[in-house]
Amino acid sequence: MPSTSQNSAEGSDLGITALAVRIAKWIVTQSQNGIAGPIDQADLQAVIADTEVRELAEAIAKLESEGYLSTSPTITTVLSYMRATLDIFATYDPIAGLGDPVADSLTLIEQVLGGKDSVNVRDLRKQTGWPIRRFNPAAGLVIARVDERRVGQSQNEYPARHFFLMAEDRVAVKRYAASFACKTRRVPFITISHRRRHCSTTLSTRRPRRLVEA
Repeated sequence: MPSTSQNSAEGSDLGITALAVRIAKWIVTQSQNGIAGPIDQADLQAVIADTEVRELAEAIAKLESEGYLSTSPTITTVLSYMRATLDIFATYDPIAGLGDPVADSLTLIEQVLGGKDSVNVRDLRKQTGWPIRRFNPAAGLVIARVDERRVGQSQNEYPARHFFLMAEDRVAVKRYAASFACKTRRVPFITISHRRRHCSTTLSTRRPRRLVEA
């Protein structure tokens, strides 16, 4: 387990507490499929047993304020009902040494834009050959740019069964990719003119705490 000083440094970089970083790293590490969804409160409290409930609740509230969790109060448990968001995987997978969902999402976008408008998510994963834990966070980031009316119902195995791209979805996907191309210069399917238009916007020098379209 990383030292407290290491967690403190990471928390300082992200603007959150060491405990919040510890919780976030636990959430992404214990996830088997990398899909945004519910978090087991009992398991979390068992792992953070050395922490007072009030301090734990504040760390959870901080993660929610940064967009890494969504919560809703319950009358049967001390802590709120929690769900992980895509952002927590995008930010904390690299910190936990689990890969880079944002970089992977750019690879998926290149495949999606070069293929048919109708995308079967299972088939897309087969094309990559990636383990499901690596594929799902990246796929989720891409699917989040598509109008939900054109996204098939999510499953336990994948963030969606399929999705369909229309012109506005392609624009949204390219805008998302261009925001990272400004930093990496490694997104070949983004045209120079498209990059110039979107790179004129001032972007953070680090990965955003909360991923939004540029």
